[in-house]
Amino acid sequence: MSKFGIYFAGRDIVLPGVYARVIADGMTPERGVPSRALAVIAQAEGGEAGGVTRITRPSQIRELLVGGVGARLVELAMMPSGEVQGANDIYFIRVGNPVAASLDLGDAVLTARIAGRVGNAVRARRTAAQSGLSGAWDLYLEDTFRGLAEVYKDLGPVLEVSYVGGGTPPTNISVTSSGGVATLTLGSSTFSSDALPTLDRLVDAINATSDWTARLLGPLVGVRTEDLPAQTVALSGGKAVISLQGKAYEYALANSAIAKAQAAAGNPSALAWTFFSGGSEGPTPTVADWLAALARAESLDVHGVVVGTGDLAVLAAAAGHVNAMSDAKNRKERLLYCGPGLQASKAALMDAAKEIVRGLGGSRVVVVAAEPRLVDARTNRLTVYPSFYTAAMLAGMKAGNRPEMPFTNKELSIFGLSYEYSTEDLEDLLENGVVPVHFDPARNKYVVTQGITSYTRDANVIYRKIAGMDIADYLNKKIRLRLQRYIGRVGDQLTIKQILNSVVGLLQEEVRGPNNPDGVLTDGIDPQTGQPTPAFRNVEVVMDGFDAVGVRYEAHPVGEIAYILATAYLTPVRIVARA
Repeated sequence: MSKFGIYFAGRDIVLPGVYARVIADGMTPERGVPSRALAVIAQAEGGEAGGVTRITRPSQIRELLVGGVGARLVELAMMPSGEVQGANDIYFIRVGNPVAASLDLGDAVLTARIAGRVGNAVRARRTAAQSGLSGAWDLYLEDTFRGLAEVYKDLGPVLEVSYVGGGTPPTNISVTSSGGVATLTLGSSTFSSDALPTLDRLVDAINATSDWTARLLGPLVGVRTEDLPAQTVALSGGKAVISLQGKAYEYALANSAIAKAQAAAGNPSALAWTFFSGGSEGPTPTVADWLAALARAESLDVHGVVVGTGDLAVLAAAAGHVNAMSDAKNRKERLLYCGPGLQASKAALMDAAKEIVRGLGGSRVVVVAAEPRLVDARTNRLTVYPSFYTAAMLAGMKAGNRPEMPFTNKELSIFGLSYEYSTEDLEDLLENGVVPVHFDPARNKYVVTQGITSYTRDANVIYRKIAGMDIADYLNKKIRLRLQRYIGRVGDQLTIKQILNSVVGLLQEEVRGPNNPDGVLTDGIDPQTGQPTPAFRNVEVVMDGFDAVGVRYEAHPVGEIAYILATAYLTPVRIVARA
């Protein structure tokens, strides 16, 4: 600090005057909210093979996923009920190794954007450019299944150079390539891609010479100079055209929804409408394929995971996935929503669901035993689907709503069930940690009987209820988001108080009341003392003197009304009549 002045806004100031600054740190609201996205892992006729396809609106389902089990599961998760909304952010992971259909153009190989049989419905046509640009081609693409069409004009030529010097022009110009560096030779002048990485910069450099001029040709932009293929071009009338050849298709189709391209060494030629071929779904997915799909879900921040199979080995791996991802180290809490495959009888369905619970049940696994009747879009007939389709509906309802929302008595958009359960059947499934669905005659709707996990060890309502687990995960995720900014700070009294205030502010946001109908904590009566108690209390932040800070608090989560017990006491009354 200056000996004679002051220290203000990070600077020593000596000259007298008025100095001002604005601190707007407090204008950043602490609104960190955990993700409510959903992961759906299944086979489909579309979706990125070996990757993740994000779906944020129903209209994308046919466009990106086309059809199959996975597409229907995503649809049900997004539109599960006429009563509550579904998921609005889904990560779809395609299982298996589908083969993409392709078409050889000679100088480029086109490959269908969506791997699998659906790629065989893509066709292409190539004609000489209608603009008359020498050596250019027009490419037409059409996906006859999805009803998409794309046109790419004047592909090939990208650069025209002209000799404007006073001497005799050279016979030809050349492009050579070595070690990933392309070099354009114009007479005694050379231009390399390492110095001029893009064609627009190459053109500027050529136009700066006294003997040559250049201009860009065709529709492509941002072309890399290093992508110019080796070629020798004769000058005609002092001009020469340099072609990008097959690389032009890679650039043109970079954002195509129908196909992508790979340059090849063949010769181009005109092509009548020709369909792609070779597309297939590949071999039946193995457990290893499902494990690879689950591994791709590890990096995602999601509320839940839906698995489109009833295979016990796959479900066991999925249960291991959600448990591992939800531990304190990985910090990506999630629930598994699943169910058995189609069963031949009601008893078989109940037994299959209970077998899943016995094998891998727990607080993070939701097992559903309800085979829904839905309309098959391709046959327009009511069809019975496996229980994991209903599980997708539950997962979508949870992802699309607040964590405290219970499933109990929520309606489902289905036309029926393969098997109707008696009261005894429903009780049996619930006692064994299975979620059933039943028909409510008063509402004329099929509803979720009770939203429970497959935790059966005791009656702990956090572990037992889906909403309870969701609240616990929600609070964990939110407090991590809120306190993340303190990592790396100096551990002093002021910072510890700031952490305390952040925790209190977070908890206060979640207190449910007339002015805050959305909240996961509630005031109530202490069951031990019978006295009123706030929604949270005993918040404590302690630093150990080294580098660890402990945060502890007691909070009271909202519950779920599953039972209403009404008791009427009828007592006699003396009745007297007099005349």
